[in-house]
Amino acid sequence: MTRGTWRSAGLILVLVAGCVATPARQGGFPVLTPADTDPEAGYERPPTLAASALLAPELASGPHHHVREEVRTNGFLRLYSVDSDFGVFPAAGDFALRLVVQEIRAIGALRALSESSRCDEARDVAQQQAFVEAWELVTHPCESVHGVPPEAWGEVMDIAQTHPEQRSETENAARTLVLGFEATKRGVAHRLGVSPYSLNRTLQASMNEIAWIVSAGGLPMEAIPLLTADSVAPLPEDVIPSERLAEIYQFGSPEDLRRRNHIELAVMGLDEATTDAFLTHPAYSPRQQTGIVESLVALDPAEDRNAFIEAALLAEAPADALLFLMNALLLRAYHQNVAPVERMLRVGPRAAAGFDAAGKLIVPIQVDYLVWSRPTERFVERMTGPATEGSTAASVEVWISGDASPLARSEFERRGVTLVEGSFERAFGRLAPGPR
Repeated sequence: MTRGTWRSAGLILVLVAGCVATPARQGGFPVLTPADTDPEAGYERPPTLAASALLAPELASGPHHHVREEVRTNGFLRLYSVDSDFGVFPAAGDFALRLVVQEIRAIGALRALSESSRCDEARDVAQQQAFVEAWELVTHPCESVHGVPPEAWGEVMDIAQTHPEQRSETENAARTLVLGFEATKRGVAHRLGVSPYSLNRTLQASMNEIAWIVSAGGLPMEAIPLLTADSVAPLPEDVIPSERLAEIYQFGSPEDLRRRNHIELAVMGLDEATTDAFLTHPAYSPRQQTGIVESLVALDPAEDRNAFIEAALLAEAPADALLFLMNALLLRAYHQNVAPVERMLRVGPRAAAGFDAAGKLIVPIQVDYLVWSRPTERFVERMTGPATEGSTAASVEVWISGDASPLARSEFERRGVTLVEGSFERAFGRLAPGPR
C-alpha cells in the first residue's frame, strides 16, 4: 500500500500549522542602524560576548550540543548559535536558548528510545494499523504539530463530518487513533519538558514517531525519558504555580485551551472581535496564549487589561509572541510580589504597562542586555512624558529580565527612570531565563 491510498475519496485539504524553523530575528525590537549606535552621538555599539563567560555548564554544552563561543547582541537580545548532533539551531535571547537546549536534549532521548529493541516491538504493532501504515506515520514521521500530513488530517476531518451511522469500521478506527494520538503526544511532550507546539521540525518528527508508537503500538508512556526534573527551561507549573492549570497544560487539547481562554477574556470585558483575533493569531501557540491570559487573570481587578491584548496582536512572528508572554509574566510577578497593578495602558505600539496604587508606572521588557541607543533613548523619553492622554506617572520603573550596560544604567538614572535588572528572578526563581 502506497502512502495516502488508505482512503482516496472525499479529501478535505486543510491548512496544518507547520513547524518551520525560523532564523534568529529581532523579536519586537527595532533593528539598530549605525546612527542609532554612534558613540559620537552619545550612544554605544552592541558588544560581542563570549559564551564561556556567560553560560552555566549545562547550557554551554551537553552530550548532543555546544553553544558557539561568539555571542552577538543586537542592543536588546543575545543571539546564540547552537551546534548539535541534529543540526544548527539559532536562539534569539537567553530564554530562547534554554528552550532550544531542552529541545535538543529531548531529541537525543527520543532518538535513543527509537533505536531500542523495546521500541521495535511496539513499532511493528503500530504499523499493523491501516491508517498508520497507509500514511507511513512511523516509518516517515511528519514534522507538523498535528502529527499527520495535511491530506491525512483532511480525511479525519471528513470522517468527523460524516454521520456516525454512515462511517465504516475502518473510518471509526482511524478517527479514534488520531484522537488518542493527540492526547498521547501531549503526554510525551510533558515528560520531555518541551512544548507539543514547538517550531523545531526535528523535534516534531521525533515526538510524532514515538507518540504514534505509544498510542498505536502499545509502548508504555513510562518508556519516555522523564527530563522535567533537571529541565533547563521553565515549565508551565513553575511559571504559573497552579495545579489546575498545570493539569490543563498537560491534558488539555488546543480546543480546550482556546475555550477556556475565550471565557476568561470575555469575563475581563474584551470584545468578541479582539478576543477572536488574539486566539486565532498565527504567531502564538495555545500554551503561550494561555500563559498570557492566565497572567492577566492574576491581575484582577486591574482595569483596562485589554491594553495588553491589543499590543500583543501586533506580534509578527513566534519570536514576538515569546516576548509578549515574558512581559505578561513580569507584570504578574510585580502584581503578586511587589504591589497590585490597578490599571494597564499602552505605552507604544508594541508595549503595555501597569500603574500601581502609588501611581508608579511599571514597564516590563524581556531584554537580555540593554545598550544605550537612539531607540532606547526615545523609549525613555516616552516613559517620562505623558504615557497616554491625561495619564502622567508619579515615577517609572522599567523591569528587564536581564542586564543593562553601565552607560544605559546611568542614562536611565539621569532621566529619573528606575531600571530593575534581573527581574525574572522573582518570576522563575532558580529557573530564571538568564544565563547564570
